[in-house]
Amino acid sequence: MSENSITFGRVLKLNLQLAGAMGLGAIGCGLWQIEGKEWWGFHLLAILLGVAAAIMTIQSLNEISKMIFRDWKIGRFTDSARQPRDDRFADRRDMDNRGMFR
Repeated sequence: MSENSITFGRVLKLNLQLAGAMGLGAIGCGLWQIEGKEWWGFHLLAILLGVAAAIMTIQSLNEISKMIFRDWKIGRFTDSARQPRDDRFADRRDMDNRGMFR
């Protein structure tokens, strides 16, 4: 099995990774809404969560593009392949012409 092949486990992993990125972004947005100077640490945490969400999203989209490109490349390869042809068997005349009988 190839590294970039599409399997149920890989699709599930990517979906969970995107859902986790969305969750981190939502928590970061929620923390950003907290007002007051004494809560400055939450703003820092919100920024870090936003960066983590962006990184997870970029990683997931990169994995998805690898899978799509692999399928596109395999499809292009199989479309360009020629259909197999039957080979004709040699008959007695062909073998005589090539000197196989004396």
